[in-house]
Amino acid sequence: MTHDWADYLPPEQRRRRERQRRLQRWLTALSQRRVVVGLCIAAYLLWCLALMAFGMLFASILSVLPLLCLPSLAYLAWWLVWKEFNH
Repeated sequence: MTHDWADYLPPEQRRRRERQRRLQRWLTALSQRRVVVGLCIAAYLLWCLALMAFGMLFASILSVLPLLCLPSLAYLAWWLVWKEFNH
């Protein structure tokens, strides 16, 4: 079992090291594609909710439609390509 050398640091250096580790974990997580895509989708949904909050219901519905239609269109394209090459 490995031992962490940071356990032997003085308390103030240990806290600084722990902050550096936490920051490094956040930066590593933010560099993953799925996290970036999730954050972009969340920001887009927040934008749609802001439109709805300001009374622009029709604009918010129109802006949500691509999020709802894109997965089904992607599946349709995949299915058509699969059907074309597997018959």
